[in-house]
Amino acid sequence: MIFLPPEIVAAVHTLADASEVRVYEGLPHPRDEPELLASEAERVQAIEFIADRFYPGPEPLRPDDLEFVRSLARQPEWFSAIGVRYCDGREQFGDVKLCLFHADFALEWEAGGKTRRILLCFGCGESVYFDPDVEVTSYTAQEPELRRRLLQYQRQRPSSEAWPGPR
Repeated sequence: MIFLPPEIVAAVHTLADASEVRVYEGLPHPRDEPELLASEAERVQAIEFIADRFYPGPEPLRPDDLEFVRSLARQPEWFSAIGVRYCDGREQFGDVKLCLFHADFALEWEAGGKTRRILLCFGCGESVYFDPDVEVTSYTAQEPELRRRLLQYQRQRPSSEAWPGPR
């Protein structure tokens, strides 16, 4: 775990007070589903966040899911950082990444005049928070209830052998 300055911890935890959170659905995995990704990338006009692509048309979280996400963000240790990159190029990582991060979903909200996002990979459990000033890596996506709830927002990504979708 990496010590984060209080202002970064506060930025990440603005999710706890967000009045609206939008969810984006990620395109298929580039390593596990390259053909499906290629066809989906041709079919839709994808949106890109930190080199990950998402289907257009985010959807607001339903009130019960919003409250669940906000309750997670209220937990003091909810987003324990394993790495951080600052907009000035400085970075620090405490763990070696063992996977090809691919965001299955992204959460987006506004706070302090900035758009803030968390990208979530349910394959490795890693997540990346970012805003215009900082990018923070954590293992927030290991929360099974968060995965279960967000899978209900799968609308466009086809199910496949690598991605069975909602159960």
